[in-house]
Amino acid sequence: MVIHKLPISAVMVIYNEEAVLERALESLADLVDEIIIVHDGPCKDKSLQIATKYKAKIYVRKHVGICEPHRPLTYKKAKNDWILQIDADEYLSEGLRNNLGKLINTKVDIYDFSWPGFYKNRHYIGPYKRALFKKSKIVYFGLRHHDPVPLNKDVVVKKSNYRVIHKPNYEYLELKSFGWKYGKYTKIHAWQLTKGLEKIPKWNCEEIVLDLKDKIRVDHPIVLGILGSMAYHTLLGLTKFLRKAQFYYLKQGIFTSIYCGLVFYYVALFKKIDTAN
Repeated sequence: MVIHKLPISAVMVIYNEEAVLERALESLADLVDEIIIVHDGPCKDKSLQIATKYKAKIYVRKHVGICEPHRPLTYKKAKNDWILQIDADEYLSEGLRNNLGKLINTKVDIYDFSWPGFYKNRHYIGPYKRALFKKSKIVYFGLRHHDPVPLNKDVVVKKSNYRVIHKPNYEYLELKSFGWKYGKYTKIHAWQLTKGLEKIPKWNCEEIVLDLKDKIRVDHPIVLGILGSMAYHTLLGLTKFLRKAQFYYLKQGIFTSIYCGLVFYYVALFKKIDTAN
């Protein structure tokens, strides 16, 4: 039983998440002493009512369409150095809940947790998710799919098998879901990479520098962006499928390849428009 809440600020960026938000908040509300929620634009459902029930500090901002540009604000508003960052369609496993206090009392500054996906009524082992960290020890900028990175080489990062469970209320590896949810992100992501980099909100850094992988794909969006990314993620999915004998991994690889292909198609298109002008 938790007697005293932990000196952790739980932060979330949401957009009309009434279907899953309470589950996420229920998994952490009795553990952390602060919850900060940013809503991406005006709320059209009961999300803010649910957040108020859990005594969250709520900020409604201009609609952007993705969560990442709002994250630096959550760090700024957080009173604690320790940040627990999850999405509305995620929740903490019992193992993580029971050991959260121990984790923040070590020499580790950043934790990556096991992040199983939920598809067709079962969980699949996935990658690790960076979800618990000291905000004083990270650099972050709000580029799509960008994670907090260590401030310097002295920052201690550890992978943990405690789980943050991802369970949306829809089947995310379906074409219909991709079209209405993930498809719209590709154009925003491409715009950030080509036209909006200097406007991206940031934390603990003065300028934004793309990592080498993104830079070369932006410089060569057709060959390395579209063809290279699609080939890499498809092959990666195929390899996992052959090793684990589970079709989920092949499908995940194909969908990721489609996402990357569309992002760099738009990158090429935006660059062509800029050249023409």
